[in-house]
Amino acid sequence: MTLWKITYTRPFTAKPLAQAFYIKGRGKDPHFPDIIDFTVGRGEPSAAFSAVVSIGPNRELAERIPGGKNDLYWMLHVTRHIALIHGGKVETNLENPE
Repeated sequence: MTLWKITYTRPFTAKPLAQAFYIKGRGKDPHFPDIIDFTVGRGEPSAAFSAVVSIGPNRELAERIPGGKNDLYWMLHVTRHIALIHGGKVETNLENPE
């Protein structure tokens, strides 16, 4: 079973956003993972973290995102968008899984 990881980190600020969260998925296909685990490493679960775990692709994107809101590539897209808006760094091994 393959392990995929998405990690979001950002420097500490006074804003009440998560400073780090981790998403891990296991399975044969990152579009349809068997197991998804979410962990908040530092800070409070916030709008940023909630966006990743709850927002699904809109109707146009849903046709191109096979796994919907549980697709790890979709979660990576949302996490990168959060990093653009709030700052921070995103790391992943979706392209080179363990």
